[in-house]
Amino acid sequence: MALAADEEFVQGGDVDMQTNGVVVELMHKYWPQCSSGQGASAATLLDIGCGTGLIGKMFMHAAERDGFFASEQARTESVLRGIDFSGDMLTHVPASLYEEALQHDVDVTPWPMYADSVADISICNGVFIYLKNAAVLDEFARTCKPGGKCVLMFRHDVLPAFEEKRDAMQTLGKWRLLEKTPTMDNFPGLTAGGLEPTLFNVFVYEVL
Repeated sequence: MALAADEEFVQGGDVDMQTNGVVVELMHKYWPQCSSGQGASAATLLDIGCGTGLIGKMFMHAAERDGFFASEQARTESVLRGIDFSGDMLTHVPASLYEEALQHDVDVTPWPMYADSVADISICNGVFIYLKNAAVLDEFARTCKPGGKCVLMFRHDVLPAFEEKRDAMQTLGKWRLLEKTPTMDNFPGLTAGGLEPTLFNVFVYEVL
């Protein structure tokens, strides 16, 4: 499902990050589908490092525009939950969209607000640059249901700090890699202005 660059999402701030559209596309791709194959079913999303809830807004806007959900009931029963370190950012998360948006340092594990196997899909976009604790990867696997998907964006300059843990989890059978996106520059406009490119990939893991 192509995510059009609607005007309300191309003005200012983080919306110019290339990762946003990539992550939303992957959310649509890996969101659970109803058994009839006629659209998406109700599901629970964990938005880790949700900020102002921009990704959730983009996702639901595109879903409603393109008739993504199998029914209105599937849309209304889908649950978006988020955590972020910044209380100021969380004040901008729309309560009509996120069931909850809680303040918590993602680096502090385990995440006390989430039980095991609560999510069908989790996302983490533009957040690993602020994290130091590779054990956060265990929390993605713990909080997702078996078969659930983790959509994780890693910049190349921070990936080495998480690679060993990420690969060990695959070896241990906690998750398996489904997709790695091509390398992209997150801020091509800045690169065109003479700055070094900010390269990234998004990895999608299925929890086992």
